Amino acid sequence: MEIRNIDYFLTVAESGSLRAAAKTLGITQPALTKSIRRLEDEAGVAFFERRARGVSLTEYGRSFLRHARALKASMSDARNEIEALRRGDSGHIRIGAGPSWQTRILPDVLPAFRRMRPGVLIRIVGGLDVGLKADLRRGALDLVVAALPEPADDPDLDTRTLMVDDYRVIADRDHPLQHV
Repeated sequence: MEIRNIDYFLTVAESGSLRAAAKTLGITQPALTKSIRRLEDEAGVAFFERRARGVSLTEYGRSFLRHARALKASMSDARNEIEALRRGDSGHIRIGAGPSWQTRILPDVLPAFRRMRPGVLIRIVGGLDVGLKADLRRGALDLVVAALPEPADDPDLDTRTLMVDDYRVIADRDHPLQHV
């Protein structure tokens, strides 16, 4: 069944008239009648009783009307969801991060992200950098927050510097390796 024919069916059902529906749809009445017949032929039943003044739904037509309305609502929901996903306003994101990143960086960053994209479900996956990178390549993660060499050792992955950290060795002044 073609969506267009279902739209035509809904317009006829709501107006109760082929002539009025054709006018609303901007098509000829014979073209509309042909589309409705095609739909009825596919179902193997008549959806409308033709009367002197318009049409009325048969029992089959009333049943199909409920499903056609549900289908149109579902199609509208699908369009809205796809648009929200396209804009980044909904969906889910799987972030891989090591223990220190989970406690040091993500708690500062995630609240701002949630404010910007409240409809996006965030799932944090813990692990070590090497394993998380493998999960990213397999598609199990959408992004990884990790320490990587600069430049990244994998040309297929896009990297962005999140921060530059200053690591130091700290030892007691009297430790034998203090001057190494």
